[in-house]
Amino acid sequence: MELGEKSRENKLDEYENLIDEALDNGILFNFIVEEEQKFDEFGRRGLLKPFKKKDDAKNHFLNKKQKNADPSTVTASFYLQKVLTTPHGSSMLLGFSRKYACYNFTIYENGSANGGCYFWGEKDGKRVANEICSHVFAYLSQLDRTGDKECVHFFCDNCPGQNKNKQMIAMLIHFLGISKVVKNITITYLVPGHTYMPVDSIHAIIEKKIKKMFIQVPSEWPTILPNARKPPYEIIATKYCSILDWKAVTSSKKLRHSR
Repeated sequence: MELGEKSRENKLDEYENLIDEALDNGILFNFIVEEEQKFDEFGRRGLLKPFKKKDDAKNHFLNKKQKNADPSTVTASFYLQKVLTTPHGSSMLLGFSRKYACYNFTIYENGSANGGCYFWGEKDGKRVANEICSHVFAYLSQLDRTGDKECVHFFCDNCPGQNKNKQMIAMLIHFLGISKVVKNITITYLVPGHTYMPVDSIHAIIEKKIKKMFIQVPSEWPTILPNARKPPYEIIATKYCSILDWKAVTSSKKLRHSR
């Protein structure tokens, strides 16, 4: 067995242990992993549902999208936009200047077409698992406070450093343990190279908006991003204190790699 296959099976063992722990705790938690390679021993247990083809991934996503007719269900996709540098512009002279990195993590709801932009700079955080999990947790907490959504369907890509990791699983398990309204969360990792997510449209609109703009300071981004569309997107400025340490939560729940 090659080293890559061992690593893949170790990750699958890890996800299986996390799911078993969630089920043992009485938490209704649906976890779907889509892989290019099918593992029959897990598929028979219903833990993994591989989607090998682009059409299958699209059809699965569209089926979830149709369920938005249920007022108690919300389907959303999330994605981290490419780095927004400051200063930004088309001048060749900017290529020699030192640039400040800004990040925009976006969550898009299919039914309502609402888009939320979580914006922060490099002084407040990075673009790794803790930041992504903190923003998803903030979105779920806000959704739980509205009091009318019981089921949440998430779609995202397979990036292991941001979305597909044990910090994300620990965060979802923790949230389901404290939520008052949300009872069911399904997260679907789309096939690598075949991501089909409406959240990409937000980034396309923003990039088209700023293509010919000259942006001098980072404080201009929170005004530009929401106004890229009418009605405007919701902008949430994230500070350092808003980033939670989900690695510590993972350790406290003894969620570790299988050996």
